[in-house]
Amino acid sequence: MAAPRFNCSQAVFVVVATTILDSMEEFLATFTLFKGKYILAWITARRAELAAAEAMPDAAARKEQSETLRVSLVNQVAALCALWQNLKSYITDAFAADVLDIKLNAAGHARYKAAASKNWTEAKAMFLSANNFMTANLATLTAGGNMPAGFPATFDTARTTFNTTLADYESSVESEQVATQDKTDAFNAVYDLISPMTKDGQKLYRNNEAVRTQFVISHVIARISGPGLAGARGLVLDITDSQPITGATATLTLITVDEVATVYTATTDDGGNYVRNCPSGNYNLQFTAPGFQPSPVKVITIEVGTVSTFNEKLTPEA
Repeated sequence: MAAPRFNCSQAVFVVVATTILDSMEEFLATFTLFKGKYILAWITARRAELAAAEAMPDAAARKEQSETLRVSLVNQVAALCALWQNLKSYITDAFAADVLDIKLNAAGHARYKAAASKNWTEAKAMFLSANNFMTANLATLTAGGNMPAGFPATFDTARTTFNTTLADYESSVESEQVATQDKTDAFNAVYDLISPMTKDGQKLYRNNEAVRTQFVISHVIARISGPGLAGARGLVLDITDSQPITGATATLTLITVDEVATVYTATTDDGGNYVRNCPSGNYNLQFTAPGFQPSPVKVITIEVGTVSTFNEKLTPEA
């Protein structure tokens, strides 16, 4: 999977690219004399491409289907594990103690802990083992009014539903990855067109440092992301493995003397980064993400002319 070719988040790149294009338009006459392709239509086309890339589904939208299916999988696994516990009881009553462990393992017992911990592959394998065990030992399990005759069908129906949901989930994750790459590629395409233009701008204004730096991408990134712009930025990670959380929401609520709440939100990109411009002041800050416990609310202060950094690690829901 290709990585972004710009050293900032997608949200920051939108501001950076727009700022550079604004500078180019300001000095367009000089650019046009240098290269005939540099006309207003060229700038308009880049703005349109940038807007199209920005409009592509963001991380939260891309993950919506897979996260919804994951919730369904969690519920289905819990229900199937409960059914498996019933099966364990039937096996315990049907077989002698000296072969009981053998029979339980044949029914998938060794995979139970992993399955109950949301390991989908292990869950699928365990449910298949249980289904096959019931088929092979149906007479023994149902003898003496032990296992209800309809139990295997109930279990198999739930297992089939789980398998279908799992296939849909795996497909949605693949689609999500494709959409993530498509958006990255779209931004990279804009970068690949703007970057050579900035080098031309640096040549044209090599004797005018104030203008030249307007076409140095790293300089513009630093100016946009650093002092001079009020706001918040940071990184949101999973506390269990320090992996970035995509689609987490940072909510900043301005603390005022009246009861009218002014709220600013930002969503993390694929690298777990977020950035949000907002006025200076005191804020309540909280982070949320699907599948994770909300962070405690923190009181923060954003100073005039600075972008303050607020990182967070979220704990997965049980």
